[in-house]
Amino acid sequence: MKVGTVDASGDALVPLTVERRGSEGRQHDVAALLDTGFNGFLALPPTSIEDLNLEQVGREQYMTASGEMHVTGVYEAVVIFGERQLVVDEIVEAAEPLMGVGFLWGVKVCLGYREGGEVTLEELDRTSTL
Repeated sequence: MKVGTVDASGDALVPLTVERRGSEGRQHDVAALLDTGFNGFLALPPTSIEDLNLEQVGREQYMTASGEMHVTGVYEAVVIFGERQLVVDEIVEAAEPLMGVGFLWGVKVCLGYREGGEVTLEELDRTSTL
């Protein structure tokens, strides 16, 4: 299914809606960068986390691509993605919204790599070796 587009910079962007678990109507729409270098599930800017008043469920230490170590809060939210609604308790802070490989595990990703190209995701058959 088509879920996003490639922008003029070559970034694959996937629209998501995030809301605080248990709250009705308080949502934040984000265009998350599909980032296969990010091992986590989802990252959001601190302003988005604050605006939604997300519940912190832990802390995590991680290394950035530049080799720097950081400690961040880990948060829980409901993520609406296409027709799927997921409770996610692995949201960390980052400068921009990132969709990591944790979100993509078990999914075939296809990119029409040009401006305006389609980002499509397809669940893998459990017997697939891809």
